[in-house]
Amino acid sequence: MRFLLCLLIFSFFISFADENFRTRKHVERWYKVTDEDIRAEVLLGREVAAKILGKYDLVDDEALQIYVNKVGKYLALYSGRGELDFKFGVVNSEEINAYSTPGGYVFVTLGAIKRMRNEAELAGVLAHEIGHVAHMHVIKDLDFKGKGMPSSSLVMILSGGTQTISVTFSELIDKATDILFERGFRKEEEFEADETGVIIMAMAGYDPEAYVEFLKRTKYESVTHPNNKERVERLMHVIDELKFQGGKRMGERFVKNVKGF
Repeated sequence: MRFLLCLLIFSFFISFADENFRTRKHVERWYKVTDEDIRAEVLLGREVAAKILGKYDLVDDEALQIYVNKVGKYLALYSGRGELDFKFGVVNSEEINAYSTPGGYVFVTLGAIKRMRNEAELAGVLAHEIGHVAHMHVIKDLDFKGKGMPSSSLVMILSGGTQTISVTFSELIDKATDILFERGFRKEEEFEADETGVIIMAMAGYDPEAYVEFLKRTKYESVTHPNNKERVERLMHVIDELKFQGGKRMGERFVKNVKGF
């Protein structure tokens, strides 16, 4: 069954919007990527995702996995990274946490799902992780010793150009995994993912204040996340500054799809 769920997560594609939404750009890029860059990023992300699935099992519930993929893929339409095929999964951990890897692999823990009250809160957590992918935080934090943009340096490693880059691909996987589980992102990167996340939420029609409420209620912070109070204050400033008002919360649909947990 676990194999079937893995196959589902990494092949399933469905969205709540039409294809015209794919052309919209809501996250400003700081970089240019080539097809080689994308292939390298996805390859790295797939290997790191395998590490996550080595640590946690996917929750053995097909309906829940499909539902989270629907929500996540809809949000990803507003990520500014239409070249990636985002994949989402719920992992069996009672921790309140979520993870994302390069290439668009996003995981949320069952513990986090259990503490959510509506779909907008789920959207907030997923959009935050999409924000990390959109800004390529893991790749930027790997501290390449080569020239050019981080993604191009990654291509050099995968193509064997290690004369100018003193790191192997396996070491990159270990470093990326360490960022997710131990070291965490830089404080400003977490704030950037938060801010990008609420923008994505609003553009997708969700109420961004639902994410703030989730942070307040769960005190969603850890060794890999900054102080919760400061995150909330900065998020409310962004929401007020951009004059986000209203938006859907979808409480009934959320309860229907996560019943039993």
